[in-house]
Amino acid sequence: MVMKKRTTKLNHSSDVHVIFNGTTDDVVQLRLPKPRTPSAHAVQKTAIRIEWQEKFLEKIKSCHKRNLNKVVNKILKRIDSTKVAMVARSKKHNVECNITVEELRELVYNYYGQQCKYCDKILNINTFVFDHIIPISKGGSSNINNIQLICKTSNGMKGSLHEDNFQLLLDWLETVPEELKKDIGIRLARGVV
Repeated sequence: MVMKKRTTKLNHSSDVHVIFNGTTDDVVQLRLPKPRTPSAHAVQKTAIRIEWQEKFLEKIKSCHKRNLNKVVNKILKRIDSTKVAMVARSKKHNVECNITVEELRELVYNYYGQQCKYCDKILNINTFVFDHIIPISKGGSSNINNIQLICKTSNGMKGSLHEDNFQLLLDWLETVPEELKKDIGIRLARGVV
């Protein structure tokens, strides 16, 4: 009787080998993968994330009435993806990036539900963006002292302006007629001047 070896791929990390003599009833050997236990670091990261979920859940109740868990998960996901994007942009522009996810979470937590510093919009999951006070394209680093939370509209208007120059522009817009102010604001937000 000839023994046959059959290898079946069940997942990416391990193979299950079955040796049998022609029928599936006569299995001689079965090697299963060892169960994985999460590392201490992974357990700690999960605990920290759960802690932040609970903090944000309490914080957002004043801004949101439904789907609170979904909103919290979106906020945390946006923060995580922003950190990755900041590292990539900083590397591209050859500037320092030493901001942590924890610092970004604190920033969002502190300003969520408050008014944008440049306009009257309330900062929430649909309106907030991270902005470099000194633009990254002009040598501004990605650290907590150079990052602020503002609304998408103000960020579009600010573009690559330094915060001081943007404030001058906003101050000047207050001196022009309302219709012109609105038109210029829309064009700036769209990037059309």
